[in-house]
Amino acid sequence: MSKTAFLTLFVLAGCLFGQTNDPRQANIEVILERTGVSEQLKQFQPLLEQQLMSERGRMDQARFDAVAGILIKNVTPENILEVLRKNLLDNYNEAYVSNVIAFHDSPLAREFVRMEIEASGDREFEAKIRKFKMKTADPERKRLVEKLYKDLEMEAFSADLAAACVSSLLTAINSGLRDDEKLTPGEIEARSGLYRKILSANAGKTGIVSLMLTYQEAGIDEIRQYDEFYISPAGLWLEKIIKDSLIGGYSVCSEKAGKAIADYIDYGTTR
Repeated sequence: MSKTAFLTLFVLAGCLFGQTNDPRQANIEVILERTGVSEQLKQFQPLLEQQLMSERGRMDQARFDAVAGILIKNVTPENILEVLRKNLLDNYNEAYVSNVIAFHDSPLAREFVRMEIEASGDREFEAKIRKFKMKTADPERKRLVEKLYKDLEMEAFSADLAAACVSSLLTAINSGLRDDEKLTPGEIEARSGLYRKILSANAGKTGIVSLMLTYQEAGIDEIRQYDEFYISPAGLWLEKIIKDSLIGGYSVCSEKAGKAIADYIDYGTTR
């Protein structure tokens, strides 16, 4: 076989089997690993199960088990990571990617990521938030954490995420109901808006306390440096993609769960 023919077959085989040497894909995986996003999403599943179990007494047990099973099956890190990978690729910026990877290679960023992963996997974290006494906090640390919370726009993000999930879930369930049972688009929007309002009202203090606890081992100068990265062009780029992807990913999960719940309502099965 001639060298030209061999190379042609080699390239064709690569296309057929979806192989790629695109360095962007490798860099995206580095970002997901170094920022701790992949690990934190993996920890979400057991926390979801824990939260669902705390609500078990509020519903008929058989119905609860069916609905909880549907949520656990459909709200998965894989679905969310798929959206995140796509958004990172669609919005790929070589300079920003290099800056993000370089920053997250630093000892400072690695330490913050470690603290974030530990906090996200802490099943007692909500209880710690309730017990936290803000008046005992160092004033400068409190000021810097409040600035970080504001710079990350966490309050608006929490509200938008909740509203998007509720809207997707209700819309999907709605699609499986009889016409006389369906919610109107206005009713779905109103319920989503209610969740947004509730989250906005409660997120501020809780979110700031959450950051105070998460970064309690960090020094004041370290918090300042971490915030400086996230208000840089590369930091803003990364944060926007992650937020948009989480909202999009959880919306996809909610829609899948909603359709399955609609089937359960119609047929009494979690097919």
